[in-house]
Amino acid sequence: MPRTSEQLEKIKEQTRMKILESALELFALKGFHGSSMQEIAKKAGVSKGLAYNYFNSKEEILKEILNDAKKAGGLIMTQVFEEEDNFKQVQLLIEATFEHIAAGETYWRMFSSLMLQPNVVESFDFVDEFGTNLVELTTKMFKRMGIKNAKTEALLLDASIDGIILHYLFFKDKYPLQRVKKELIKKYSKEELLKKTDQ
Repeated sequence: MPRTSEQLEKIKEQTRMKILESALELFALKGFHGSSMQEIAKKAGVSKGLAYNYFNSKEEILKEILNDAKKAGGLIMTQVFEEEDNFKQVQLLIEATFEHIAAGETYWRMFSSLMLQPNVVESFDFVDEFGTNLVELTTKMFKRMGIKNAKTEALLLDASIDGIILHYLFFKDKYPLQRVKKELIKKYSKEELLKKTDQ
């Protein structure tokens, strides 16, 4: 019995996702330059030719992975800023970021690897753009709270999160992620942040 158009579309989407997930794992494990389309196709369980039917190059695959991450990051920020209380916003941002770290370890391993490959990162404006936008948004959030040196505070929060991600990836199960999360939330509680305001 021939497949319906809906079934065919579902199969295509499943194959596309297999290719993306396989590439993500390989980029995280071997680095972008250390991975080939042949390896990506083999890991995905498809032929190299079929992989090229979906993506013209591994650069296009990486771009797709980063675009998906950008959408996820945008969704997190939308949810954060739906909250009107600025002090609660920073708590939500930390909570959402930690959830994302725990759920997307492979992505963060790849992303961290990319950050150490400037020649790759420079080809994708998204990496710098997303980081800059995040700092700008948190700077505005801290300004609305009346925080002195809001930009510096935003950079410190960003650096804290980046450092936590790296430590978690390096130490894995030995790293007390939940305890660190609890302490970071405490550090950015309303009570602590008010100490940094002009109020």
